[in-house]
Amino acid sequence: MEKEELIKYKNFKNLYTSEAYFIWNNFEDNYKLKNINENIFKEINFKENSLWGVSSDNISSFNSNWTFENLGEVESISSSEIIVKTFGAFREPSYSWIKNKAKSLGVNLIDSVSSSGIKGFEETMKLFEKDSILVINPSFINNGVFARPFAALKKENNLFIWDLKFSKKLNSSDVLKTWFNSTIIKRSMPNLNLIFRIISPMDGSYSNLTKHLENHEKDLYDRHIYKKNEIKFIEMDKISITKSGSSILDISKKGKNWLKIDELISKDNFQKGKNFILNNFDNRIFEIREAKKINKIYKSNFEDNFNFIEDNPNLKKIIEFHFGNDIAETNAKVVPSKLKNNSKTFLLNNIETYSKYNYLLEKKLYHVNQQDSEFISLFSKMKSAKKIVWYDYESFSQPFSSMDSAPPYSQMCFQSSVIRTNLDSEVYKKNIVEDTKKYSIESLINVVDSVYWSEADFYVVYNKNFESARNKELIKYLEDNKHSRLNEMRKKIESINNLTIDLCDFFSRSTQKKLSPIVLYDQKLRYSIKNIEKHISNNNIKVPRPIKEYKNLSIKDGIMAMDLGIKRNLGLINDHDWIKYTKQLADYCENDVRAMIMVWDFVLMLTEGDLKDRVIDISL
Repeated sequence: MEKEELIKYKNFKNLYTSEAYFIWNNFEDNYKLKNINENIFKEINFKENSLWGVSSDNISSFNSNWTFENLGEVESISSSEIIVKTFGAFREPSYSWIKNKAKSLGVNLIDSVSSSGIKGFEETMKLFEKDSILVINPSFINNGVFARPFAALKKENNLFIWDLKFSKKLNSSDVLKTWFNSTIIKRSMPNLNLIFRIISPMDGSYSNLTKHLENHEKDLYDRHIYKKNEIKFIEMDKISITKSGSSILDISKKGKNWLKIDELISKDNFQKGKNFILNNFDNRIFEIREAKKINKIYKSNFEDNFNFIEDNPNLKKIIEFHFGNDIAETNAKVVPSKLKNNSKTFLLNNIETYSKYNYLLEKKLYHVNQQDSEFISLFSKMKSAKKIVWYDYESFSQPFSSMDSAPPYSQMCFQSSVIRTNLDSEVYKKNIVEDTKKYSIESLINVVDSVYWSEADFYVVYNKNFESARNKELIKYLEDNKHSRLNEMRKKIESINNLTIDLCDFFSRSTQKKLSPIVLYDQKLRYSIKNIEKHISNNNIKVPRPIKEYKNLSIKDGIMAMDLGIKRNLGLINDHDWIKYTKQLADYCENDVRAMIMVWDFVLMLTEGDLKDRVIDISL
């Protein structure tokens, strides 16, 4: 059997989340949507809520679980340099952890498998001829199905298996992978008792830590204050069955969503609730082999797109191709509940219903509900304010501690832009960009301290959850470091957060039962500050204080800013280039702040100015 014929976990996962064609075929490389014959779509049964798609390939052959799941609004940084450098940072601490674990079990003999596939399996079996040995990167094969966990330890009649996660959350995909790996490993070595665990970076969220420690395993999950560049691992004997995933700290709150690994691997068939079903492993493998024969798209079913493991990641592309860009770009999450059954089925089940609400497709029209209580409160505060601080942060995040006391995956603010206005006139401006290569608690203090103004009536941001959370985290870091400025910064941060106004509230909803106070129809219910800028620029609206279009900036969005922060932190940007990027970062962050001022001008135009006559009110 050739190496490429081995069935791997990615094929198994694709069976659960994608149409059968893509179990073996790569979506991006081998099949382009734009080249699909339109007649193929006529065969797809949309009455069954079905579309087709494919899961992306794993990032690393070393461990397919690795994703940057907690870097703010971005799930995965595309730069290969970042991936290689950050992955390398995990190797030493993860190896150190597993070696210490082996010693605690009385095993000192350690070896590793360098090959993969059949050759790797042969090397693994040769090593396991010895008793009491730890093998890193072992390979297991049964009936042409290949599994490769992070490490395996054989001692007497027990076989300990560890899989390594690079994110702090465990989710339903980990359940599937554990079931897959454990099945193959048990069949490869049937005479040994299998003990399966997952190694995960310790969750450093402060908000739940104390409560968790009062109720769960204090000796294992002790309060830990990190040192810079540190990674601390936890050995997990449970997995979350939710798609979004949960960290160890969520066990106390959501115990029913957690599954014991021992329970999972002890059964050939597993079911949790009505829909979470893993069964007939051999039948699933047969289906994967049969899919090798498939060379075109065929009729799909519901499970191809909304499986309990993971939704089809290419859903938007399919909707766009079949129904057009207007529907594909609609932000279903902010559609009132009466327009949808849930976020999955709105765009599929309710296509006919959708046509009744074609106001969503109107151009250059607005819905403004000035009777909305939230609108009234927010509008009155903005109108009454004289002295305002407008500000914005940009952050970077690493899967290890970026500074002393900051847990892995923390969002570390490395730049701020601040504009002060008095009676609508600009009186002060400051941009700060901290060097992430030299990042410390003093860097974060400088960023946050730049915002405070003792005379401010209000502080204005767009989506205050991010800025307010970062401000609160600084207090915790100061406490951990027993910093001399703790009391001073606590008072400043409390003042900033208590006086913060969120402009996003004009365009977002607080409940599922109503539209936002302001709706921009040509943005399909999307309301990021860049969507509003796009609307203003595309429609040539003459706001009093326009900004640079984001598309004309060197750094066009927060992901690009984060990317530079991470690269500099990893030493991938030299000092000379960092000076150039510092100016570009400052321009971008300042543009975000000026965009807030522009948004307020735009709100005034809709309610009191030149756009008032173009506002429509549609009762839902």
